[in-house]
Amino acid sequence: MSFSLALLLALGRDPDFRLPALLSDHMVVQRNSKFKVWGWDTPGSSVTIRASWAKKDVVAFSGRYGEFSAEIPTGAAGGPYKLTVEGSGKKVLEDVMVGDVWVCSGQSNMEWPLAATDHATEDIAGANQKRVRLFQVTNAMKTTPQADCEGSWQTCSPETVRNFSAVGYLFGKELNAKTGVPIGLIDTTWGGTEAELWTSEQGLMRLPDFAAKLRNKTKSEAEAVKLHAVWEKSAKNKEQGFGSWMGPDFDDSKWTRTEMKPWSSVEELKNFDGSCWYRAEFNAPAQWAGKDVRLQLGVIDDDDTTWVNGIEVGSTKGWNTKRSYTIPGRVVLVGRNVVTVRVWDGAGEGGWSTPEPLSNVSRGDELGVVSGWRYKIGVSKADLPIEPATIALNNSMLFNGMIEPLVNFPIKGAIWYQGESNVGRAFQYRSLFPAMIQDWRRAWKLDFPFYFVQIAPFKGYGSSAAAELREAQNYALKLPKTGVAVITDATGNLDDIHPQDKRTVGHRLALWALAKDYGQTGFEYSGPLYSSMTIIGSVARLNFSHAKGLRTPDNELREFETAGADKVFHKAFAWIEGVRVFVESKEVRNPVAVRMGWSAAPQPNLFNRAGLPASPFRTDNWPGLTDSVRW
Repeated sequence: MSFSLALLLALGRDPDFRLPALLSDHMVVQRNSKFKVWGWDTPGSSVTIRASWAKKDVVAFSGRYGEFSAEIPTGAAGGPYKLTVEGSGKKVLEDVMVGDVWVCSGQSNMEWPLAATDHATEDIAGANQKRVRLFQVTNAMKTTPQADCEGSWQTCSPETVRNFSAVGYLFGKELNAKTGVPIGLIDTTWGGTEAELWTSEQGLMRLPDFAAKLRNKTKSEAEAVKLHAVWEKSAKNKEQGFGSWMGPDFDDSKWTRTEMKPWSSVEELKNFDGSCWYRAEFNAPAQWAGKDVRLQLGVIDDDDTTWVNGIEVGSTKGWNTKRSYTIPGRVVLVGRNVVTVRVWDGAGEGGWSTPEPLSNVSRGDELGVVSGWRYKIGVSKADLPIEPATIALNNSMLFNGMIEPLVNFPIKGAIWYQGESNVGRAFQYRSLFPAMIQDWRRAWKLDFPFYFVQIAPFKGYGSSAAAELREAQNYALKLPKTGVAVITDATGNLDDIHPQDKRTVGHRLALWALAKDYGQTGFEYSGPLYSSMTIIGSVARLNFSHAKGLRTPDNELREFETAGADKVFHKAFAWIEGVRVFVESKEVRNPVAVRMGWSAAPQPNLFNRAGLPASPFRTDNWPGLTDSVRW
């Protein structure tokens, strides 16, 4: 898709002078790169780009649709610097660092906030990391690739890191501490999501399993979108709120006072489906005048449209999504500001998903409270025509909304924690996951390092399909510049899919980066990985990479099993000799296969000298539970 077409899809209006969300105060720009500065202005405008780290200014000209871009070289790590972009308008970006930028992506275990981890109090208190910068991409599912996203760079502090990716932060903190390089972290995550949502449609079309279905569903999806747009327009025409309720001077004194909570806890809304409007206020100090401000509203069920002082600042569809919008500086008034939120729920629970969620405005480390909430029902779903059925758009939408807007921004690499939602199609993940990695590298036009976390032990998977998924993840190690962090020993509660120990996860990802990308030596960065097997009579001899100092903290090795030609596995006795493991079972006199930790919730106890656990594995390639399951 061309830059200009993506722009039109993202804006839906005539462009004026602006920069993308990724270009803001406190950002980190990738060192030793050709840093791309881009944005939009009146067509034909001359735009001057001035970076205080560079010797020369750069001039760009906006094109037919207002798009402009230019590259400006960066050198060694350092800062703070200033970046000035001046066309028909002017933006001066302050406190810019030159360093390394890492994308942190995946589903809920990467999304998991620092405030909900084992060591939250201590880690948050120690988060005044001025050379670590945070950018949290607002959740957005889009049917077409977007040119921009919602979010802003923040200096890492106890306030800004609380709801940021714990794994991402702990990874970045360690890199900064051990290298001195400023680190920029882009948190682009969404819980409960499949890898195909994070892969572009062009990337999926390279996979036969996906290509056929994608070709067949395009026409029906387009028709469904058209029908729903017509229904939505007619529904809005029946709702008086769209006339004036979002205006700052609208009198809402007769509306009902409320808190931000689920509709089931409000008598009038207990069994209600439809729209409900909310209004509240915040006070902006004088120093916020003309500055972008961040609005946090928590998780809303299902959809919302949000205005500030009568200007729409964002809208999101999706019941499991945190609302976080940027209020443009031109909208922010010194003193009283009015926030209006229209919530639409089509079925089941509505409103805010949890009682009293986060609700504030912020500018850097400065916080303000949004308070005085009142509500009024807009329209009942029962009074509207029947909503047309929609086709499930279950591919590429997160790539479109949360990866595509990032690809102009040079990065050092990516870390990834996902796979739980693909367990049911683990065999297919063998090709899907590497394809996604290659798809991202094509999008950035860069063969960057990509390190991922093996999914944790969890009884709730209920079968060895999870073992097949872990194996499928490791297939990605065949690609260059990849690495896996194994965390079978870092799960305290096997009934929880979200291990609270994120320190271990961040550290093990950092080991890969420090060894492979920062040239640090003298330590092991990977746990043992199975490489080959030799059968000696009734004994199987196993070889591993990263096997120096193989050991177990217990009296004997656990979770080894062997099978003969009948493919029936039996518990086996295993022992260590140097850098090898030997396995034998009395029930299997002629072994042909060995497995270790091949279950939903494995906790084997084979480690190397560095204390890093061996990855679960199998030596056979016999048919599994998910081999025939397809998207």
